[in-house]
Amino acid sequence: MKNKIIQFALLSIGLNTFAQVGINTTSPASTIDVNGSFATPYRTLPVSSESESTLTDTDYYINYTGSSDYTLHLPSANTTLPFKGREYVVRNPTDKILTVIPVGSEKIDIAGSESSSISVPKGYVASFKNTGNTSGTTWVLTSLSLSGLPEDQKILKYAAKTTTPINASTPTESETCIGVLCIRFAGTSPSGYQSGGRFQVKFDTQTNYSFSRWLFGAGANATSGAGGYGRGNIAANTWLDLDADGLNPSNDDMTSYIISAISPQKMYRVNTILSSDKSNPSTQSVVKIFIEELE
Repeated sequence: MKNKIIQFALLSIGLNTFAQVGINTTSPASTIDVNGSFATPYRTLPVSSESESTLTDTDYYINYTGSSDYTLHLPSANTTLPFKGREYVVRNPTDKILTVIPVGSEKIDIAGSESSSISVPKGYVASFKNTGNTSGTTWVLTSLSLSGLPEDQKILKYAAKTTTPINASTPTESETCIGVLCIRFAGTSPSGYQSGGRFQVKFDTQTNYSFSRWLFGAGANATSGAGGYGRGNIAANTWLDLDADGLNPSNDDMTSYIISAISPQKMYRVNTILSSDKSNPSTQSVVKIFIEELE
């Protein structure tokens, strides 16, 4: 018994001296170094026909599989023994509303803003970490990400940019890219027709391409329903006009394009808006570009 006490004392001294613990390793390189797999608690909710429950100190990963809306309560802040840093992971693979709320007047920090609740959407996983505060913002939403979608649903990949005002820098500043494709507005005038005021496309690799175009102009003397198309081969990083003629921001022109990059087998849908300076309400000229990369 005496030998065991001495061994324990020596072990305690070693831990305090090196402040590093190794599991399945004799040379830990971090405070805790685990050389192997590890397990955390996993719980499926709901239990029976309950409509709500509260997380405990034995929970970590919660998988919700219910057939009705459900409320999950985060535990109340402990003023006697704070649990700063405690984490919970909550998954909702259902199409029901899964609401996570803290207790009473406590709040969740969501992207820098205090909130009294958050709904975990279908197919998403939410992670929460305790701040150690005993009131106010006691939890932080550390991540909200997709965990997988049904076969008939896809993730929308898109890029968007708003450039204002329209001036000499617009051809560079309006450049919007996703995947192998970039779109920009080559015009430099905030109002009126200009022959070079066209939307352009380029690819980061040489490719065969095709595109279709639809134009709607809302302003006075605007041309509506003007279509167009094109196809051919384009060298890498070379700008190509998508419009046969210049556009006019004063017409509040809107255009839509379907672009196919044949070599990398990618398809894109592009929507754009042009607008000149306005007095009521007072707004500056603007270019808006929205690109979707289609499956």
